[in-house]
Amino acid sequence: MIKFLYGYVCLVVLCGLWSCAKEASSVNTFNPESEAQLIVSDSVDLSHCGILESEFVAVCDSGLVVNALDGQSLVYVLNSDGQVSESFGTEGRGPAEFLEISGLEIWHDRQNVWLGISDARRGQYVKRVLGGSARPQVVYTEDMDWDAMVRLANGMFVCAAIADSSRFYLLDSMARVLGKTDDFPPKPDGIPLLSHSMACTGVLAASPRYPVFASSVVYDGGIDTYEIRQGKIEKSWRFSQFDMDYDILPEYHNVPAPNQNSRQGYMALSFSDNYLYALYSGHKMLDEDSEMCDEVHVFDYQGKHCKRYQLDRKIYALAVDRSDDRLVGLTRDADGNVRLLVFAL
Repeated sequence: MIKFLYGYVCLVVLCGLWSCAKEASSVNTFNPESEAQLIVSDSVDLSHCGILESEFVAVCDSGLVVNALDGQSLVYVLNSDGQVSESFGTEGRGPAEFLEISGLEIWHDRQNVWLGISDARRGQYVKRVLGGSARPQVVYTEDMDWDAMVRLANGMFVCAAIADSSRFYLLDSMARVLGKTDDFPPKPDGIPLLSHSMACTGVLAASPRYPVFASSVVYDGGIDTYEIRQGKIEKSWRFSQFDMDYDILPEYHNVPAPNQNSRQGYMALSFSDNYLYALYSGHKMLDEDSEMCDEVHVFDYQGKHCKRYQLDRKIYALAVDRSDDRLVGLTRDADGNVRLLVFAL
């Protein structure tokens, strides 16, 4: 995931007309039906597993999956006791190798529990049976630069494009393009369209039950949700607590960069069968540890504000299980070690 493009040179030539026009602002306040505090029920020091840095976590009934930025392997599967049951993946361009893990997700079919691993730099999505010996399946995207990619419940894929006139592409199970949408968050005044598309990088999450996905991007205080209907990406709802605010760097081809007013919005998203969980920051982007959050907003699939959870520990990544029993997150302790926290819902 690209957190923000700062001091990064990117020259992109786009041809054709853009329909990324400025939308009317619709800023609101999260007003849930109920609120509750969540206390950590379990904790795992990932440094004991050889993991010193991690960005993503996924959860299933039998355990947890995390990625590692500096371990001997890039993906670690933990059992219910927090012990490593499987690890795999090295850096490279060969089979079962990765250049940049961009996300983890878990889904089920009638026989297996599957782990999906997206790799933005290689343009690949790797599907692997958890605990199985079958060879991983790899889906490649061609001639497309994307920031995040998720598998939908109907077997299709969605990827969030980078510096493109379209925001999302809908792909079939073989990663062939079926459709696209140019539905970007409202653009700040005076910002070029290309710069705005470059600023709209962030996170994607897919429902395990329906062909539904959600997105949040840096600089924006909003969540956009979509549903696949008759092979097309259709907007479901948008909720936003503040509009995007950032500067551009003319000396670096107008790439976006944070200013003193830029804020972090929703840092991570995760669906259960019934709800969307969103980890909310609200901090100014240039503040120290602005990605650390202790507030989770819960929406139903229609966008209703259901619940606000206040966490007793700050986290920077989260995942929930399908049955709304556990919320897991990643944090750093006082020594800088990454810890996996479990909250009982």
